[in-house]
Amino acid sequence: MKTNENGRSMIEMLGVLAIMGILTTSGVALYSKALYQRKVSSVVDQASELMTNIKNVYVSRRNVDGLDSASEKVIKYKIIPNSIKVETKTTEPAEGSEEEPVTENSLTHAMGGRVKFAAIGEDKKTFEMTFADLDITTCIKLAVSDWGEANKVCASSTESNCDSDGEYKQKQLSAAQAATACRCPNETCSIRWRIKK
Repeated sequence: MKTNENGRSMIEMLGVLAIMGILTTSGVALYSKALYQRKVSSVVDQASELMTNIKNVYVSRRNVDGLDSASEKVIKYKIIPNSIKVETKTTEPAEGSEEEPVTENSLTHAMGGRVKFAAIGEDKKTFEMTFADLDITTCIKLAVSDWGEANKVCASSTESNCDSDGEYKQKQLSAAQAATACRCPNETCSIRWRIKK
């Protein structure tokens, strides 16, 4: 006696659903990893573009006097890359005061952390750029990148650790130096560059 079976058994359907679940889970994990790697690359690109823009704007000048991420000039001179989020806040003077309103910029990189830069030193021939609130992977990626001959880089768990010249290394950190410097509790790593004009 011959029987014709049409359709699938419950076991076969459960097997197909299990395979689909495994494929979906691994696909989501790979997609999340790709998005994360894209953000890391974006932060590196933002740092490079910002550094280049500052150098280009100040190329014909003897120094970088007046350079400050909080000032309106950086918007006017188009120093900040479009990929860096800018929030502008204007503080009005007290009533009756003859002071002008003060406008300040707050900059955010692709990983959601703060970006600052300003001219430093008495001669104003050097500027310092800081990317804060980085995770360890992004910190290491920035620290081991080659930022040019005249640049110094410092990676640390707090911005204040970078204040002395002794903390700054020439050009870039080795992978071992970066791994040590970027051991940051609660994702609070900072990378600071000192770039001589």
